[in-house]
Amino acid sequence: LTDKVATDHFYDRLQNLIMRSVGFVALRGGMGTVTEISLVWNKLTTGVLERRPLVLLGDAWKPVVSAWQKHLAVSDADVSFLDFADTADEAANLIIQKTAVAV
Repeated sequence: LTDKVATDHFYDRLQNLIMRSVGFVALRGGMGTVTEISLVWNKLTTGVLERRPLVLLGDAWKPVVSAWQKHLAVSDADVSFLDFADTADEAANLIIQKTAVAV
């Protein structure tokens, strides 16, 4: 969280974010957040991106993911790529445990 990287386009920013990250934490957000989660999650489940934590922080995410499973083609195997956290400390600990990176 020390570098500022300017990009000309949203897609360049998103690709840069994905490739430079050892893990991801998503807070409750809007369509941009859903886009970012979906892209990272898809890259993880298809093996395009090496396994790294994708943590969904807050109480909004479990019902959203549950609805996706109920109404879309989202499997338990897909959901296994996600972690859920109730607090920022819990999210940070998940990232640390799964990456062996000190924060």
